[in-house]
Amino acid sequence: MRYIISAVGVCMLAGSASAQLFGSDNLGNYFMVDEATGAATIITNDDSTYNFLGGATEIEINPATGVGYAQNPNGILMGNLFDGVTGASLSGSVPTIGAFVGLEYVGDDLLGTYHINAGGPSTLAILDPTTGVQTDIGLTGIGPINGLAYDASSGVLYGSTARNALGPTSWLVTIDLGTGTATPVGDMGVVVGSIEFGSNGLLYAGGGAQDQGNIFTIDPGTGAASLVGATGLGTVVTGLTLLPAPSSLALLGLGGLVASRRRR
Repeated sequence: MRYIISAVGVCMLAGSASAQLFGSDNLGNYFMVDEATGAATIITNDDSTYNFLGGATEIEINPATGVGYAQNPNGILMGNLFDGVTGASLSGSVPTIGAFVGLEYVGDDLLGTYHINAGGPSTLAILDPTTGVQTDIGLTGIGPINGLAYDASSGVLYGSTARNALGPTSWLVTIDLGTGTATPVGDMGVVVGSIEFGSNGLLYAGGGAQDQGNIFTIDPGTGAASLVGATGLGTVVTGLTLLPAPSSLALLGLGGLVASRRRR
């Protein structure tokens, strides 16, 4: 299977040799995030990225292909593929068993934390983004985990908890890749909707609830949050994901870039 990433979308990143942080919100916006200021630049806001009114509860781009996966909001157990540069939808809706509110690629595998009931418990699983088929790894032992971020240098998978999963604000946890067990690191002191490592190696979080519209950095050792700035949208940041530098993507073609999805 091949996917086309348009030349128009690539022009958005022209002149930049670094990776780009992207975000989603609860109004259907797909946007670039300035890692220095937190400001958002909207790529699309017509809901076509997510095939559903109201956007996505989480997004994640495959670093090997530039193809993203978006999970519909809680209660709508579907997802779809989208072009990570332009935000254009690349597939119809794909049914899922649970609400995958946390997503992150680790190697070729799209890992996700999902729950069946609103308050959890949550489970770590491998999700096939083209079919919705999941392979469970194990229960995390806590409530909903709404964001995942993998530190390749240390081999540690981090998660952010939803409000009231461990307390009234979000907590940073580490997640065992072999068992799914989550271990609390610390209270962030804010409510977040997603986390992701940026191009500069810092761990970022997008605000939710009373902290909506804000971008934070998170200390991986303590969980403490520091405000970077506002997106300017005033909305809940439901997803964060990093698109690799254009030169690092294995893309070919004329008048567009072709990304081939790896098959396991």
